[in-house]
Amino acid sequence: MMELAPLGLIVGGYLLGGVMPAELAFRLKFGKRAFETGEKPGTFSVFRKIGFIPALLVLIFDVAKGFLPVWLAFFWQINLNWLPLIAAAPVAGHSWPFLRWKYGGWALATTCGVIWALAGWVGWIALGVGIISARIYYKNPGPALAAAGVPTVLALMIWQNEPWQSILAVIAAAGVVFIRRITGERNSPEMKVRQQEKA
Repeated sequence: MMELAPLGLIVGGYLLGGVMPAELAFRLKFGKRAFETGEKPGTFSVFRKIGFIPALLVLIFDVAKGFLPVWLAFFWQINLNWLPLIAAAPVAGHSWPFLRWKYGGWALATTCGVIWALAGWVGWIALGVGIISARIYYKNPGPALAAAGVPTVLALMIWQNEPWQSILAVIAAAGVVFIRRITGERNSPEMKVRQQEKA
């Protein structure tokens, strides 16, 4: 039974990652999917288009779906060598949802949940650094948050002598975000909607 637990966390984490509360918020508000309004299904988009309270609810859910699989891995005492795949799974699910590959988000909140489960209070310090960076570079807050927060959490985890598997798990989750960022912008459906609106 326990041999199947890591695979269950990977598959379950990926599928959970693909559950998009932001899509529900857009459908309730506009009767459209997020991309049809020129937005990705995430916290920033909901905040911009709908409001603070719906964005907060989306944020809580998206953080939780990153946190839960990693927390369960520790709770069930899964072999730490599985951690990078378990950590990357919900982030990949949010980035490329099952059967809806083109309609994912950046997964920043989900990655924050993963890092919180892996790093504890150190993750909150890194988040603070990332938020300050995002505030300074407000025109592109997502990449600024990741670019400042991830190196900070890695440095603090190394300083705390955390297991190398946990450090690699942070890199794996952040790596998925990076791949999503560099591969998903130009031909994404929401960008096509924006271009049509400008035309």
